[in-house]
Amino acid sequence: MTEMSRSVIFEAFDAFPQACAVVDADLRILQTNPALCSLAGRSAKALTGLGFNTLLADRLDIGLVRSSLSTGSPLSGLSCLISRSDGAPAPVTLDVRLLPSSPDCRLLVVTPRASPASPTQEAHGLSGTYRLDLAHRQARVSPALEHFLTGRARDGRISVEAWLKAIHATDRARIKDRLRAVSGHRLDVHAFECRMRRHDGAWRQMRHQFRVLTHGRRGQPLAFSGIVHDATRTAATGPETDPRLRLACQAADLCAWSYDFEADEGHSTGRLHTGQEGPFCYSDWRSRVHPDDRSRVSAAFLALQFGATMEERYRIRDETGSEQTHVCYAEPCDSAGQAYGFTRLAESASAEAVASTPEINTVDQAAARSMRVASITAWTRDMTSDRMTISGPLCERLDLDQVDGSFSFSKWKDCVHPDDWPRLVDLCRSNFETAPNGEINYRIRDKNQQYIHVRARGGVSEQTPDGQVLTLAGVLSETDEVEHLREQLAVTERARAEAAAAANITAWFHEIATGRLTLEGPLCPAIELAEAFSDGGTRLVLDAEDWRSAIHEDDLHGLLSGLGRLAPDHQEDFEVRIRTRDGDYRWINLRGGVSQVGPDGAPTRLSGFITDITERRVLEKDLALEKARLDSIYQQTPALLHTMDKHGNTLMVNRHWVARLGYREDEVIGRPGLIVVHPDDRERVARTLLPQTLEKGELVREPVRLVTSQGEVLETRISAFAEYDLSGTPRAAHAVFEDLTDIQAARKELEARAEELERTNRELNRFATVASHDLQEPLRKIAAFSGLLRRRYQDRLDEDGLSSLDFLVDAAGRMRTLIDDLLGYSRASSRPLKTSRIELESVVEALLKELGVLIEETGAIIEIDALPAVYGDTTLLRLLFQNLITNAIKYRGQDAPYIRIGSVRAGDSWRIHVMDNGIGIEGKFFNKIFDPFQRLHARGDYEGTGIGLAICQQAAERHGGRIWVDSAPGRGSSFYFTLPTGTAEDVPD
Repeated sequence: MTEMSRSVIFEAFDAFPQACAVVDADLRILQTNPALCSLAGRSAKALTGLGFNTLLADRLDIGLVRSSLSTGSPLSGLSCLISRSDGAPAPVTLDVRLLPSSPDCRLLVVTPRASPASPTQEAHGLSGTYRLDLAHRQARVSPALEHFLTGRARDGRISVEAWLKAIHATDRARIKDRLRAVSGHRLDVHAFECRMRRHDGAWRQMRHQFRVLTHGRRGQPLAFSGIVHDATRTAATGPETDPRLRLACQAADLCAWSYDFEADEGHSTGRLHTGQEGPFCYSDWRSRVHPDDRSRVSAAFLALQFGATMEERYRIRDETGSEQTHVCYAEPCDSAGQAYGFTRLAESASAEAVASTPEINTVDQAAARSMRVASITAWTRDMTSDRMTISGPLCERLDLDQVDGSFSFSKWKDCVHPDDWPRLVDLCRSNFETAPNGEINYRIRDKNQQYIHVRARGGVSEQTPDGQVLTLAGVLSETDEVEHLREQLAVTERARAEAAAAANITAWFHEIATGRLTLEGPLCPAIELAEAFSDGGTRLVLDAEDWRSAIHEDDLHGLLSGLGRLAPDHQEDFEVRIRTRDGDYRWINLRGGVSQVGPDGAPTRLSGFITDITERRVLEKDLALEKARLDSIYQQTPALLHTMDKHGNTLMVNRHWVARLGYREDEVIGRPGLIVVHPDDRERVARTLLPQTLEKGELVREPVRLVTSQGEVLETRISAFAEYDLSGTPRAAHAVFEDLTDIQAARKELEARAEELERTNRELNRFATVASHDLQEPLRKIAAFSGLLRRRYQDRLDEDGLSSLDFLVDAAGRMRTLIDDLLGYSRASSRPLKTSRIELESVVEALLKELGVLIEETGAIIEIDALPAVYGDTTLLRLLFQNLITNAIKYRGQDAPYIRIGSVRAGDSWRIHVMDNGIGIEGKFFNKIFDPFQRLHARGDYEGTGIGLAICQQAAERHGGRIWVDSAPGRGSSFYFTLPTGTAEDVPD
């Protein structure tokens, strides 16, 4: 923005009665005018540089304003809430206007309005905002839209179903399809129209403009934000509504018509006015007017909306192409923007006759007299040719050479005061080209080279379907300079008073000579000295001793010193505590400066505004306590916490970090965080881990070595997350280092013990093999020589001798069996697993074939349900099934053995069962039976060494499972064991 552009804009602010602000592309306020300062309850200094989004109470409004800035399109009539300094929202209408002289800036115009919850606002339409969240089926609407839908304005939250239900049934499916089909960038603006039911049951035609906020993973829209306007085309309800008036019009050969300038649509009772009965628009009627009469008649017609009357005679083409002469009478628009008139057919005449007929001259003179009496001049500006047309009393006072009833716009520049021209150009764009009814005050030079004050009112009268302005029109009236200044002063004072009341601001005035302090505003009833109240409790006059006693003693000295330092053209803020009527103290912000000086230049009067900042100070205190709590948590956390900025410099470390690494805080704060990282890991941290944290937002358990101040290397794992500012830019990375030094030492010790255990197992296996071989040889000799003695000396030995030889042979056999079982148990517990995919059904079926003789001899019945495929060691699993099946046959009851084998899926394991109808087991032996060489019966009752179930337990546990039994004497036994499902299995039905 150039200095000249800034000067033009800032001068316009001071003269503009509405609240205004110039913002840049980031919504940062560059300049404000006094009206906005009053409305927001803040000084220009406090507002300058502040984000305008902080003044908007609703996030939906912030999104719409940002969208307008990013797309470069203007925004008009946005109903929203401004946050005042006291926290209470002020209802306003916001317009975002372009500044051609400064394309990188926007002008925000804020107009106070009535509460959006008031039903009167809905009388002529609605402007509201909404946000639809399809994922959570919730809608958030502005107060005006909530009142439109529900008749009340509470929290602004309704369901998406309620929002859709308000749409007419015939439009609902179309709107749903429209929302589902939306695609494109999130800044793209989309639109649709539909009928929506108001809370009182009335249907209104609503125009929606919206954009997509978020998309789902498949690209489907999930959330929208939009603005809605009442686009109802209200049919003219004037002359034709009364049947008696219609008959009278027909009898008098009159055509009654009405026109709604807001809707840009009219209605005619006959064909005379526009060539057709019913609805018509301005552009169609204007195109039928004779070109020589078009500018004059158009200006008179458009001036109806600015308080002028219309009495015009003009030529028009009828349906056959021939010309007719019409006489049109109309009254100014009413408050609803409706104009009413009559058109009659004049006597036919040629073009030359029409131009010179005394009757026409009489009518023109009457119209001229009417405009002269009202001191109103009509004007139009053709934006295509950049030419203007002026008709009315001011034409006689101006030095304008109108050719064919018009002149170039540059000619008008010669008449406008040079100081007013830049402001006129900017305000013309903002008030006329983007608003339906604008107003500008400026000065123009008459024929006597004297400047007169005029007020121009007007707006867009014709535009293309895409919104390009073709014609501006309005009226021009002369105003007295004193009246103009008085009006400006009244508007400023009224805006100041309204802004102060709306923003809960109290004015203060301090007479230095008397020490008296005067307060005016809502703060007066709250403070202590009730007897000093006047003017209904909103004005308070205090002597020096009184108001000083109301200020907290800790704040009084600073306030008096600050007031004594004030100088002209300088304002200052003071935050002090003032005592209320109930004895409590409230925090206030007292802002002011020197408002009056004496002849010697010394201040004689101070003045300013007071705002209640108690809530802000409470929030600041709570924020400080929360910060202290978080700092305490950070410092006392028993982990290594390290915070770095986006450049890798250390911002903070906690006490545990300092104690473990041995550095002082001043040795690392502000220095690169890499100084404590092992040299071999620094490049990876700087080039990979830190950028990954800032870009992706987090980092999980990456190994990093740290070096203490004593040179000790710590094995750690780092987890981190990024902290972002409001714009989404990374500002810091918070890291947590997990100290693995003790864990690594324990792991190494465990590995050493595991290696020692493996070596011991190998020695035990070798010992078992050697011992079994060495023991087998003596047993074989004992058995052989015992047999030899029996054969040779059978006749010489008595019965006791033979019996002793039998015992000796039997003992040797049992000793051989024990050695074989011991060797088998040792191998089952120590041999390496050779895993493969095993079909358990095939293993069991092959095993039953080998046991076929035993099964046939005992008459055993074995049923096999579906068994899975698992990953395991074939030999061990075969021994597991073999021992369980043979035990079930061995320990049978009186009935033939019945054995059932099956499986059940249990989470990530298979639970396999082997059930029988045998003699059963007492519960106290459930654990004992799985110990090696443990028997529950005498050797004469059942053969065996008691090693089989011990081998079963080894097989199950080495596969990551377990084995157990459920049994009772005489009721059979059920053995269960689990096997992991593995990576591939055949799950039975």
